[in-house]
Amino acid sequence: MSKPLKESAVAVDTLKQATNNLKVGTKQVADGTKVFADSSKSSLDGITTLIGGLTEVKNGATNLKNGLGQVAQLTSNEGVSKLSNGVAELKLGAEKIREGLSVAEGKTYELSLGLDRLYLGSLELKDGTSSLKAGSTKLYEGSAQLNAGLGTLKDGTVKLYEGSLKLNDGLNRLSDGTLELKDGLTEGYDKIDNKLKFSSEDMSKFMSEPVRLNEEPINHVPDYGTGFAPYFIPLSLWVGALIMFFIVSGEVDDEFRGHPASIIFGKFITFAFLGILQAVASSFILIHVLNLEVKSLALFYGFNILLSFVFISVIEALIMIFGDAGRFLSLVLLMLQLTSCAGTFPLELVPDFFVKINPYLPMTYATSALREIISGIDYGILKGDIMILVIFMIASIILSIILKYRLEKISQRIGKIKNNTQVA
Repeated sequence: MSKPLKESAVAVDTLKQATNNLKVGTKQVADGTKVFADSSKSSLDGITTLIGGLTEVKNGATNLKNGLGQVAQLTSNEGVSKLSNGVAELKLGAEKIREGLSVAEGKTYELSLGLDRLYLGSLELKDGTSSLKAGSTKLYEGSAQLNAGLGTLKDGTVKLYEGSLKLNDGLNRLSDGTLELKDGLTEGYDKIDNKLKFSSEDMSKFMSEPVRLNEEPINHVPDYGTGFAPYFIPLSLWVGALIMFFIVSGEVDDEFRGHPASIIFGKFITFAFLGILQAVASSFILIHVLNLEVKSLALFYGFNILLSFVFISVIEALIMIFGDAGRFLSLVLLMLQLTSCAGTFPLELVPDFFVKINPYLPMTYATSALREIISGIDYGILKGDIMILVIFMIASIILSIILKYRLEKISQRIGKIKNNTQVA
């Protein structure tokens, strides 16, 4: 790990030196470019002066030619003739000089144009050089920052290298300590295992199950049917009692009419006999055909007979008071009891309305008492349920007698009024 860190430090030094060289070279390029631009401008000024001189020479040659022509026309003698010939030759030479100067002037113009382009290019080069100089300055400043950062990086690399050496030393110590711990634990385990009275397997079994539980169910319910029997028995007895009032008429012939109490008790005794038959029949089938297991046969048969009496008294009260509408009300009351008696679900899982009407319906206590008789008897709960059901039965009979008597009085008054109206 330390060797790569040393190589990194050397590479950082090399990069720092190359950055310094780049800074110096950039500065030299900027200075040389500026000198070239200034000298290009001086050359352009010299060429312009040369063009002006050539123009003056051309004009002088033209004047010389014209003067020589005039001299040739003015001379007529032989001496002068030779002089004229010389002058003519001189004129001819001046003409060639003029033509040469014309050519030189044209070329000089082209040279001037080229120098103008060169000057413009040198100006552009100067601007570019200025930009290059500004960029070089920024590059120089960046190189300085990079140089400073590389110095910091070098210092950090050195510290990292030193820290890695310390970490490596610490890891070696940790490895040695781990080996010592392993050896100590192995030695301690061997000593403890040899001194234990029981083997490690026996100890593991003991720790996983330190206490063995003997499970004995309380009020055991063997199957699904047994759990629902306390719910369906009251349902069947209620439906059976309701069917009795559909089959046997609740009306009394006029020749047998008497006090409402005698009528109510007479009808109740008749239907009670049928209720005993249905209670005994349903109980017998449940016990001996469907093999329902109960805690007490006597209580089971006796309670079902009492339950038939209670349901008959309630339905009789509804029919005696409301007539045929009482049969419909008996069905409505049955629906309310099925949803609020906690026979299928606990009260905590049903809507609040059914929770509130639960204590006021007879099937609530019928279901509770049958659970005690079938699964496990708590005589405190059973006595309380039986007392409430007896109160339902007595209250229904008394209420039907009172209201039956009142309704008959009202009916008799209506009949008298009707007869008096017909006689009148």
